[in-house]
Amino acid sequence: MQKMLLAFIFGVITCQTLPVLPPQPAVYLLLCLLVLLGLRLYPFKIKKPSISLQVFFIFGIGLFWAAWIGESRLSQQLIPVLEKKQVTATGYIVGLPKFYAVQVDDSKISSTQVCQI
Repeated sequence: MQKMLLAFIFGVITCQTLPVLPPQPAVYLLLCLLVLLGLRLYPFKIKKPSISLQVFFIFGIGLFWAAWIGESRLSQQLIPVLEKKQVTATGYIVGLPKFYAVQVDDSKISSTQVCQI
């Protein structure tokens, strides 16, 4: 189990140390290869697959996961057309924040604190 965890972590670290994220087709190709490898590893085999093959599989899962998360984070950036342009946002106020007072009684200290919900 510890080898699998280390393999996943090394897959994530490998992706994070790359100068650029892998291109999206390469990430999906990696996913397809991992699915095929997973099908070879786990379904109807009687004997247990080698530990090195399992570690490689988990390493690939970590690499895929980090690339997928990185790609999803980068896709949330502002499009270049809208950069340095004034944008107007409209909406309406539903309500004001509600405040309530809490009385704190202690043998030595008595104070009132205002808390925001």
